[in-house]
Order: sequence, then C-alpha cells, then structure tokens
Amino acid sequence: MGRNIAVAHFGEIIGKNHWKDFNNVWIIASPNIPVEVYPLYWCFFAQEPIGDESLLLKTPDGSFGFRENKFEEIRIGCLVSDIYQAIKRIDREVKKQSQVYVAVLNDEVVSQVRNQLENVMVGETIELDVEYKDGKKAKEPRITKARQMMSLLSKIGPRLYQKSELYSSLGWNPNSKTGRVWDDPEIRQMESAGIIKIGHSTVIKNDTTLGTGLQSNLFLGLRPSSRLSFPLRSKSKQME
Repeated sequence: MGRNIAVAHFGEIIGKNHWKDFNNVWIIASPNIPVEVYPLYWCFFAQEPIGDESLLLKTPDGSFGFRENKFEEIRIGCLVSDIYQAIKRIDREVKKQSQVYVAVLNDEVVSQVRNQLENVMVGETIELDVEYKDGKKAKEPRITKARQMMSLLSKIGPRLYQKSELYSSLGWNPNSKTGRVWDDPEIRQMESAGIIKIGHSTVIKNDTTLGTGLQSNLFLGLRPSSRLSFPLRSKSKQME
C-alpha cells in the first residue's frame, strides 16, 4: 500500500479491505451512535412498543449506559460488533503475527470482543497516560450532519416526510449538498434495520411498534465470562 500508518473511523470500514496488509491496529474510544437510536432498535427487533421502561442513561453503579438492561444489551452489542469489524480489517490473509490494542473503558465490551476472537494470546494491560500540552482544552466534538439527522429521525413520529422538511427542521440550507447525508453508513444502517425508508425526495419513518415479519441479524453478544487485558496477538488461524 505504500503506507505504514492509516487512520479511519468506524462508519467507513465495514466490508472494506484497504488495511488487509496491516498487522497492528489501535481501536480508540467507543463507537456510540446517538443514544436515542438504541431503544428504537429494540422496538423494531422485539416488535414491541416502549412501555414504562426507564430511558435514563446512568446505571446504578454510576457508569454510562442504560438503566434498562434490554436497551443496554442493544448498545453493548452494537459496540462489540463495530469493534470486532475494526479488528477484522487487518491481516486478512493471516500472513503475520498481528497485534490489537483496544483503548476502551467499558470492561464488558472488551470482554465480549475477546470472546468473539479465537486463537489469541492476551497480553498485559497497558496504562495510558494522556494529557494535553500547553494547558489547552480539548475542542468540543463536532456534531456531524449525519448525527444531527439521526437524532431528528429518532424523535419524529411515523409518517412520510419530504427531505426538504427535515432539512428545514434542522435549519439547513437545502442547496448546500445536504443530500450526501443519506449516504452516511449509520443512516443506511437505520434503513437496513427498517426504522426508515429513504426515497428520492422523501423519507418514511416506520412505526417500529408494528410487526413486519423481518428477522434481525443484530449482534447482541454474549455475557462476559472473563476479564480481558490487551494487546491481543493473533496466531495463524484464518480470520473471517
């Protein structure tokens, strides 16, 4: 490839083999999508409406996550799936010994990722000392147009919408190449899950409380059985 280092984000790596010749990968941070989307995923796949379940995001132990276990399982499963996909982008032909470093604070996510990987050796945990130079504060993360649209789509009621109507709700200029937002992988994932249907100039928000007969392929993961330290070093078994 002529490159020693490459950088990518979670939304653009699925199904791509651009990094197949790399043998080291760092997974940095948790690839959370807007949190209001996870309960919608549950509604669609369970074919049930949200009743009196709690939508609070702080768990009893004070960590980030849904108090309602079934929503938290959806969130954890999505994180595990995205991280697993990222790991599987490197050393596709298993020609070398590869190393995987996962910088994620959620122990359950790390444990479930480990349970999905076969034939690996677990290394010692590496303590990372992260600080900002010159006392400068970190910039506030930029909310992309795709994330803004996902948040809006998760809140609006089920019916047909003109795309221009959605743009107006977000205060967007409809002539500023806003149409590209519909090609975003995360929005396409909402469509694949049956939450929305994207047309040429319209978007249908489906009623996720109604049965559709569709089967779910969403990975929910397994309950963790052991704690994991990183890095992982893969042996010579063919990766999927």
